Amino acid sequence: MNLRRWAAAAVLSSATAVGCAEAPGPHELRGPDLTLPPVRPLVRPSDGLRERPDLPVLVEAQIRRDGSRLTRGLSSPDPVVRARAALALGSVQDPSAVQGLLQALGDPDPQVRGDAAFALGQTGGFGVGAALLDALDVEEDPAVAGRLLEAQGKEGDEAELRRLVADHGDTQLQADMAISLGRFGLRAVHHPSALAWLALRLGSPDGEMRYWSSYYFSRVEDPSAWASVLPDLRAALDNLSVDDPAAIHLLQAVRRVGDPVDHGSTLRFLSDSRDWRVRVEAALASGHVGPGPDTRAALLSALDDPVVNVARAAAQSYARVELPPSGDLDRIESWVSRAAVDGDRWPVAEPLLAVLSRTGNDQAVLRWLDARDPTDVSGQVVGLRALASSTRSDALEALADRADEAVSDQVAVVAAELIATRRWALERRRSETHGRFVEVLSDFLVDSRFDEALPAVATALSDELLVEAGGRAAVRRALQEAGGGEEAPSERALALAYGLAVAGDSVAEPVLRRAHASADLRGRFLARSGLESLGIEVEDPPRPTPDVDWGRLASLGRHPVLVLDTDRGEIRLRLDAEAAPQTVSALTRVAADGRFAEVPFHRVENNFVVQGGDLTRGGDGRPFAFSLRSEFNTMPYTRGALGMASAGKDTETTQFFVTHLMTPHLDGRYTVFGWVEGGMGVVDAMRQEDRIRSASVLAEESGGRD
Repeated sequence: MNLRRWAAAAVLSSATAVGCAEAPGPHELRGPDLTLPPVRPLVRPSDGLRERPDLPVLVEAQIRRDGSRLTRGLSSPDPVVRARAALALGSVQDPSAVQGLLQALGDPDPQVRGDAAFALGQTGGFGVGAALLDALDVEEDPAVAGRLLEAQGKEGDEAELRRLVADHGDTQLQADMAISLGRFGLRAVHHPSALAWLALRLGSPDGEMRYWSSYYFSRVEDPSAWASVLPDLRAALDNLSVDDPAAIHLLQAVRRVGDPVDHGSTLRFLSDSRDWRVRVEAALASGHVGPGPDTRAALLSALDDPVVNVARAAAQSYARVELPPSGDLDRIESWVSRAAVDGDRWPVAEPLLAVLSRTGNDQAVLRWLDARDPTDVSGQVVGLRALASSTRSDALEALADRADEAVSDQVAVVAAELIATRRWALERRRSETHGRFVEVLSDFLVDSRFDEALPAVATALSDELLVEAGGRAAVRRALQEAGGGEEAPSERALALAYGLAVAGDSVAEPVLRRAHASADLRGRFLARSGLESLGIEVEDPPRPTPDVDWGRLASLGRHPVLVLDTDRGEIRLRLDAEAAPQTVSALTRVAADGRFAEVPFHRVENNFVVQGGDLTRGGDGRPFAFSLRSEFNTMPYTRGALGMASAGKDTETTQFFVTHLMTPHLDGRYTVFGWVEGGMGVVDAMRQEDRIRSASVLAEESGGRD
């Protein structure tokens, strides 16, 4: 079994498992819960990190980004040290280490060679692509060859791509080859020989090869790059079983093409597939290939799909129809009316409410808001968003009333933000409304319920179009009252100064400078953004990064379990303390301290990720107090992988995500530190704003809770 075969089997298993039991209906979640295998063959073999005193030294050098210390480690007589040093350099990405890593490609130990290949793919540099190909020519270990193919995909140029296909097109590591070509494509490196290689395998009898050869076409956003093989892609899609996971990628590809000729294929998968993931992509593709009557009818029917992910995708696609016929609008209004009393279908209603709003049926939006429980934050928010985009002349007043009358402070804040952003953007050129905007927004300045909306409110009031109506003067007065002249400005003063800065008002500069020097990490970011709006560049002071608690990791074992009790059920996440020791050390402490309680999953993207862990969005409300180093490693982003969100290298805090599908484009770019051991069905069912009720940590050996 090659490097990717076991992982592909986890995706493909549902296509074969159906035949082992009574086939479910066409709109059911089919097959077993698609959890990962209980033992992950692609986990790096243990090197005794938690027991050996010499290896933590290398991890500490990795955290300090000490490339010279790690490069010296490549010369150790101990292959375990050499391998750990090479792995660490994959995170540090020190160009001065490239020569040592190139030499390590000839190391007698295969683990060292594989980790060196990984690090070279991460670091790059002149001549690296050619050297990786030379090493691949002589490599006999399949695991190392897979790493070389991975690195080549990250680093090679067009000439090396051509040589790779010519010299290694018949490799037994076909899946790894296909992924490597996909990585080339992600970097806009293409060649006809690579396209021909992939197209030939789209119709392979091997399900794994169909899946991985189609991956390239789902990730290369510009379809002109592979237009020459579009007929092959369409033929392959037409020949696929409706339950073939390869359809996920090929439907994404035809969505990018956006040609009505593909509408028959997309509708076949939407109506007949028993795999909700395939139906999601079919629904999304249907909205791009043409809004014909049969497509519209299929999308409206899919609104009642029992899998909310599919129904929402259908609603999003229908929202692309520019001029819906009146009969369709009647069906949508009827559906929304029924959903208004169903607390579980609000994600589907959101794009439909937007359709009703922009087509003048605002009464349906108001009825939605009135029918929802006032404490139902999610249901109220989707209605407010539609109302904010309404064509109603009294939409501003309606939103202001909703903000004042909101039972939930969160709903009140959203209403205020929508007035200051979406509504103001629509009406800012209507001078007759400017005075009323200042009145409404000024009320938010003096009510503490709206403090979280202050950056948006202050930005709108500071707009040059509201100067004559007194908007900017109101913000300046509020800033003075909030203590803008204090040495360490309050959060309120910072928010007000930010709004003034966005409008180019230099009175905000001293407040923002003081805030940037003294605020927490979140406040510092806001201050820096405001200063940049004034054309002032500042550097953030070094952010604290926590030490690895090696005693804690020793007590937890290599693979502790993070248990999340969520609104949808329990998720068990198996962590890898050797792959990402700093991340596991820090995140298990956050969980053990109870800080994940009531924190939402604030981002849910079908067939991609669910993301949560932002401590400022829930729980105790305290912002994070540290940043972590990126711990890139050789674990792949398979379905159910647990990764760290970031805004770039070394910016990780407490936000994490779980992948719905295999996502090789994330490999080596985001820290992966575990996988779903149980509860993947809960992950699939997750809705945006579902919350973590509690989190606990189980030590690997004892099974006890930390």
